[in-house]
Amino acid sequence: MIRRDWIVRKPVNRTKVHIAQAAIELFSRQGFGSTSIREIAQKANVNSALISYHFKNKQGVLEMIMIEYFENLFERFAVQRIERTTEAFNYFDELMKIVQLLIRYQCEHIKVTRMIQRELSVDSTLVREVMSTYIAKLKALFTSLADEGISAGQFRADLNQDMKLIHVLSSIFFPYFNPQIIREVFYVDPMSEEYIETYIQYLANIWRSQFVREN
Repeated sequence: MIRRDWIVRKPVNRTKVHIAQAAIELFSRQGFGSTSIREIAQKANVNSALISYHFKNKQGVLEMIMIEYFENLFERFAVQRIERTTEAFNYFDELMKIVQLLIRYQCEHIKVTRMIQRELSVDSTLVREVMSTYIAKLKALFTSLADEGISAGQFRADLNQDMKLIHVLSSIFFPYFNPQIIREVFYVDPMSEEYIETYIQYLANIWRSQFVREN
């Protein structure tokens, strides 16, 4: 793992990693559409032909970055799910563990997070594939947890899952897609441990009554 930069889940060609790191710097600063293969090659100090060899084209670079980002994220979700204990399982606590994992993951890889969120706003074949694979998978993760919580009698039966999920994801993503707004308007650093802990606790406080069934 390369902290606050890019995640490599398994051993890969170091040249590919170097090219991807250079691309992340450029994509995050000037956008995917405004970055050329030549600029990536110059930033990585490699020949443009080497990028074509490893990735075929610029979209291939972006695709590899996105896949590694999301695959690593879902591997972490899987580990957290395996560690569940069946005794006195609390579904709201599990929800907040997922929220905390997502928030900290974004902080850990903030450049890639912002780059991906920006590119997801542009309609393209790659973006549609990412949405149908990974964003849909994220929705399924939350929906499954909500269904289990309702079945267990812990979550409210009248929970509007789709609307609540949009609210949850917006709360998770906004501070890290727009950290400059949080810093310049609210004068706090969304990357700081104090902010992260305070924000997660705040979300738990306001969501508890919206999710949890009253006894």
